[in-house]
Parts: sequence; structure tokens; C-alpha cells
Amino acid sequence: MNPLHRAVKPRSILLSAFAFTSAALLAAEPAPRLPLPVSAAQAHAQDARMETKAGGALRITTGIVKPWPGVTISLPDEARDLSRFHRVAVEVRNGGDASVTVHCRVDNPGADGTKHCATGQVTVAPGRTETLGVALHRYQPGKLDGKLFGVRGYPVAPPGDDLLDPSRVTQLVVFVTKPTAEQIFEIRDLRAEGAHIPPTASVRDADPFFPFIDTFGQYRHRDWPGKVRSLDDLRQHRESEARELDSQPGPAERSRTFHDVPTEISNRRGHRRFPRPAAPVRQLVGRGCGSLTFQMPSRFQFADRPSGGVSLFAPASMCGSLRQFFATRASG
Repeated sequence: MNPLHRAVKPRSILLSAFAFTSAALLAAEPAPRLPLPVSAAQAHAQDARMETKAGGALRITTGIVKPWPGVTISLPDEARDLSRFHRVAVEVRNGGDASVTVHCRVDNPGADGTKHCATGQVTVAPGRTETLGVALHRYQPGKLDGKLFGVRGYPVAPPGDDLLDPSRVTQLVVFVTKPTAEQIFEIRDLRAEGAHIPPTASVRDADPFFPFIDTFGQYRHRDWPGKVRSLDDLRQHRESEARELDSQPGPAERSRTFHDVPTEISNRRGHRRFPRPAAPVRQLVGRGCGSLTFQMPSRFQFADRPSGGVSLFAPASMCGSLRQFFATRASG
């Protein structure tokens, strides 16, 4: 049975300005960390030899008979609920003469390499040590039967039956794939680490879910401090940022990208300086067929976008589908 977790290739990015991100500010405290046992006593080898080294490392020498030689490490009962952690990680040292790619799979009961598990991998040069991390994915993207597409990340959908349940981890499988020669590597410092941050958007946030982007380019179905709710709010934000920029202009010799940088100051990063537009545009201006364009005040425009627009391009055939993403345009 193939222990590899099936990789999913990311889809093309059509709307780079709108993403569902799991952003959160964590308290100033150490990230959670749980050491996991690594020893020959907890491990079962498959076409491999194991040796416990000084300092607690487990040295593994694989054979070439099985397609996925390695070791399976059983976790004790007290270390099987990893739901509060972001990932499992282990340090991998290459003890051989050629680069080696080592995989680690985190299993629930009934894992088969595709279902009820998560897998990560790392390639390590001879004599080097690298960290192998396995993210404990517990959600699936909510694409609403293909109606939601082209964003960097998706709101989550209810977990499916095939996903990993981090609260029921039973074992870790460390292995290499179809080696043609012996592979020698050491693993140490196996642990669960990092705080799990719940997702910030779900397809269950609203019914109906569309439109999910408001007039000001924000996610409609959640609130947060500082969210813009009117054109007056937007103007106040702009004026506040303008005052902050005026009070803290920065060193005169520093490379800047705003239009109000004096043209006589050389731009050491090589950005072009474009002339200031005659009539600054101050609000969201429209939704065209084939692209979605947003405008910003001229003083906040970046030099590589002299028109001040942020355009999100898509084939014209998708315009009808894209328009359902957006709420109505504000006036004023």
C-alpha cells in the first residue's frame, strides 16, 4: 500500500486581492510544543535497520526490497490528541553520501496513504540536517460546487470523512520512496508544535454565501475592528493614513514608491517614477467584463502601477460568475 499522501496542485490564481486567510495575533507566550518519543522501542521497521544513537537520535538504514522502506512509530495514549497543534516536526540528518528525500506521515486509524492521514517531506544534502514538517490539515476547501474559484485560499467546508483527525493520531510513518541504494538518515527531536489557529471564514458563515465581497473589497460575513462600513469610514482611514505619512516621512535618501517622493531623489531599487495623475480617483470605480478594477488615491499609488488601479484579470467568459462575488457599488 502506498504510504504517500496524494499531493494536490494549487489552482491558478485569478483573484489575488481576495483571500480567506487564517490571520490571528497570538499572545506573547511560547508556542505550544509536545515532545514525542523517538526510540527503537516505539518503532517497527519495514525493510530497514534501526539503531538508537547518543542524544536520543534514531539512525535508520533502509533496504531496497520494499517500495517504501522506513519505520512506523507508535504513539502512547497520552500523545495521541494533537488537536491544539499546527504541525508535527522532526529533525532529519543525512548520514549518507547522496541527497535523500525523507517523508513523514501522520496517521489516524485506518490510514492508507491517501485517507485519514497527512504527509510531509524534506530533501537533505549529505551531512546536513533539515526540519521535516507535516501540517495537521483538518479542513477541506469550500468551493461550493465550483462556484467559488480563483482565490488564494478558500473558506472551509465541514470536514470530510477522509481527512485527518488530529485528536486521534495513532502513529507516524517515516520512510523513503523506492530507493535504488541504501539510504542512511537519523531522526531526532520529534514533536508536535505551533498553535492551531481556527479558520476565519467558513461556507456556513452565511446562507446564501454570495455575494461575499462587500463594496470596499472586504469579506462581508464577518466583522473585525477597523472594518470599513461606509464611504465616510474610507475617507477617515485615508485621511488618518495621510496624516501618519506626513508626520513620519522617513529618511529623505530612502527608496520610496509613492508619487509624492521628489523626483530628484534617486531610486536605488530602480523603480520608475511616474507623473502624478491630474485628477486623483478616490473610490472603487467599477467592474468591467474581463477584469475588475479598483482605484486608490494618487498619493498612495505604487510606482509600478501609475494608473493607481488594482486589476484582477479573468477571461471574459468568467465575468458572469465573478460578478456574483461582489455586493453592489457604493455611491457618493
